[in-house]
Amino acid sequence: MRSQPNYKKKVHSISKARTKRRKESLPYKVGVASFRRRGETKLKQPPPVNGPLTTSELSGSLLKCYPAPAGTNNTALHPLLGALPSAAAPTGFASLRSGGTGRDRAFARALCFGDCTPPADCLRCVSDASRNITDSCGTSRRAGIWTEGCSVTYAIDTNASSPSADAFRSRAIISGPDAERVGNGSEQAELRNLAALALSLAPRAAADRARMLATADATAVASNYASRSTVRVLAQCARDRTPADCQRCLEDSAREVARCCWGLDPWRGGVAAAVVGFNCYLRFEVATARVALPELIWLAMKDNVGLTVAVGIIVAAILAIFLLNRKIKRRKSAIQAQIAALEADLARAKAAARQRQAALARGAQTVAAPARTI
Repeated sequence: MRSQPNYKKKVHSISKARTKRRKESLPYKVGVASFRRRGETKLKQPPPVNGPLTTSELSGSLLKCYPAPAGTNNTALHPLLGALPSAAAPTGFASLRSGGTGRDRAFARALCFGDCTPPADCLRCVSDASRNITDSCGTSRRAGIWTEGCSVTYAIDTNASSPSADAFRSRAIISGPDAERVGNGSEQAELRNLAALALSLAPRAAADRARMLATADATAVASNYASRSTVRVLAQCARDRTPADCQRCLEDSAREVARCCWGLDPWRGGVAAAVVGFNCYLRFEVATARVALPELIWLAMKDNVGLTVAVGIIVAAILAIFLLNRKIKRRKSAIQAQIAALEADLARAKAAARQRQAALARGAQTVAAPARTI
């Protein structure tokens, strides 16, 4: 059974000590769901080079390629992509620009997801992503790729961003069971709860100028109190964006969370999902656990007055029976002790009587004996 929309959240920053654990907990296998502003599509084929606007799933990566206008020169892009991994590895982010003007100018950016990703992991991720985006998007004017732990985006023009790139969002199931696209009201309410939580993180991430990152944990208990769900939310922006741009990007991503239905479910343990964009990243990790019996009883009593009264009466009755039984046992023990004492007294009296009888018998024999003649 699903819970009512009642989440308790705890907002915090990600500890550096948890970086490795987070990395291991989210094998990034992007799949199943991707959408544009005007509809939702399940994508399988790699994009054609210089073809129409394309989004694709490629070897566990989500890829977005924009067509290049005639006369576009991408010679300035390759040196940037080559330098991007080593530039991003130390801090988890890099934003590089080439010289030149107009269409001869290039821009490239890399973002490693999470806080304080190990430099070696970030270097490897950005290197692979840069190679894949070059091989797959060819001479595209603008492109982006989102892989296991990072994203790489580039543009071949004077602007690092554009209205179409800013508007792009893609929802993806990173790991866990395949999506069950059932548009029931309960799922919609839970998605709205998660969207509201993500919205609350947008200003927090924007306010953190050093990292542009914030996290929160949301917990809920099922309506039958048998299980508990914890959803961890990560909101992260590219660090070359302004706070206003970061907040707006995350808010737009958060609104897409509530759109039905794409497999994110706070009651499907092991599911990890993300909403990706060119300028920000929003991730959800779901963990579920059974509620222990004592806590289950306490939760049920807390939320149900009638049940609380009934349990109180039952507990009082059991306690009364226990106390009465203990009292009876004590009285029985006292009676048994008294009986034992009486039996001991009786035994002693019988023994004393036997001794007296024996003494009297010996006295009678002495009196009856004849006198001896001298």
